[in-house]
Amino acid sequence: MSKDWVTDIAQMHDKYGFRDGLKFDGKFLEFRKRFLAEELDELTNSIASCDSTSFVDAIIDLCVVAIGTLDLAYVDTHKAWDEVLRRNMEKERGQTARDGSNGFDLVKPEGWIPPDHSDNVGHLPEAIVELVDNIPEQTDMASHIRVLCEYMTFAQDKNHDYNGTDPEFQHAAYYPNGINDIIYEISKKVKRIRRGLRRLEESGLPPKTEGLDDSFRDISIYSAIGASYLRGDLEGQSRDRDIFNKEIDPNDRDH
Repeated sequence: MSKDWVTDIAQMHDKYGFRDGLKFDGKFLEFRKRFLAEELDELTNSIASCDSTSFVDAIIDLCVVAIGTLDLAYVDTHKAWDEVLRRNMEKERGQTARDGSNGFDLVKPEGWIPPDHSDNVGHLPEAIVELVDNIPEQTDMASHIRVLCEYMTFAQDKNHDYNGTDPEFQHAAYYPNGINDIIYEISKKVKRIRRGLRRLEESGLPPKTEGLDDSFRDISIYSAIGASYLRGDLEGQSRDRDIFNKEIDPNDRDH
C-alpha cells in the first residue's frame, strides 16, 4: 500500500482487469452515479445508527468509488486534484461562518477563477451526452410519477442485497419484529425530514434538499416493503408467522 490513493485505485483496477473491454458509456456512468449514491446512503445510515466505524468505512468507500470513476474514465486524477487544490488555496477564510462549520469555511474572493478541467475529461463527454440522450421522454408524465420511477430504479439496484439463498440474508430476515421494524424505519425517516426542515427554517440559508429527497425516497420504498410484508409476499417471509413475525397458533391457521 502507498500514500497515493490514486495509484492504489489504479493498481486495484489493473489487478481485477476492470479496464479490459470496458466501455465507459452512458449506462456505465449511470451505474457509477448510483454507486456513489449508495455509499452516501451508507454514510447517512452510519450517522443514524451512531456507528462511527461504519462512518469511517463509508467515507473511504466514497473516496474509492469517486477516484475509481475518474480512473476508469481515463481522467488524469492527479492533475485534476492539483487543479482543484490550487484554486482552493486561492480562496480566503470566511469572516462569517456558515451554520455548522465551526468557522472552518473557505469563501471565493472577488475575481476568483474556478478550476479548469477542460483538457482533462477523458471519456466523460461522450458518456454524459449518451446518458442524457437516453433519458426517456416523460414530459407527459406527472412529476410525482417520474419521481416514483426514479425510486423504483434505485430500489431495484439495492435489491441485490437481499437476493441470496441464505435465509439469514433474505429480505424478511432484516425485520425480526415484522411490520413493527418496517414502521420504525419509516418513523426514523420522518423524524429526519422534520429535523432537516426545522434546521432549514431556522438557518435562513438557501435550502439544500438532497438529504430530504433521500428520506422521502426511503419512506416510499419502506412503504412498499411494508405492503409486501402485510400480503405475506416479502422474500424469506414465513407462512407460519404473522405480520409481527410471531409464530401462528396451528389452530388459528387457515385450512
